[in-house]
Amino acid sequence: MILSAKKIDFSMESTKKLLSPLLDLGLNKYEARVYLSLITEGTSTAKNVADVTGIPYGKVYEIINSLCNKGFSVLLPSKPMKYKAVSPSEAIRRTKE
Repeated sequence: MILSAKKIDFSMESTKKLLSPLLDLGLNKYEARVYLSLITEGTSTAKNVADVTGIPYGKVYEIINSLCNKGFSVLLPSKPMKYKAVSPSEAIRRTKE
């Protein structure tokens, strides 16, 4: 189930603290924001991710594909396409392989 998009305030100090470890794992700032939105929102469409993060819709596909390639998210077989974050512990394990 896709929740209604509620924009994440990436300027808040608490959000910055969540992004920092993701950057340390090698994600760029857009990848970190998209991954955090997938964790927060659960299963999401690219449109929902764009609405939540403020990242342009067309750019979100590129970022999510990068996250899939890095092992941080998975594409679910559905129409429209939906994406889901891999658990943080699994994502960390994959980056160490």
